[in-house]
Amino acid sequence: YLRCIKPYINNETIVLEIGPGRGAWTKTMLAAKEIWALDALSAEETHFWEYIGKQPHVKYIQVEDFSCSQLPDNYFDYMFSFGCLCHVSFAGIEEYAKNLFPKLK
Repeated sequence: YLRCIKPYINNETIVLEIGPGRGAWTKTMLAAKEIWALDALSAEETHFWEYIGKQPHVKYIQVEDFSCSQLPDNYFDYMFSFGCLCHVSFAGIEEYAKNLFPKLK
């Protein structure tokens, strides 16, 4: 947290988080201007909102593929993922990387 999150998050940062799960790392980034959280599971399944509380600047998107089609281009300042890509095939990670690149500033 002290090296990978805190130095990069402030009230102007727009965050993209891949695989937030319950939201443990999301909670550490709540000072950001916006947080977009993408997960294969629904927020109800992960109990995301129960854990982090209702946050108007946080968007949770349940995804079915690696297209990132729900995300705006050239929009995100910071991307974070922890402990989720190990559950994705190498081909899936390649597709994610290709599709995420245009979404980042």
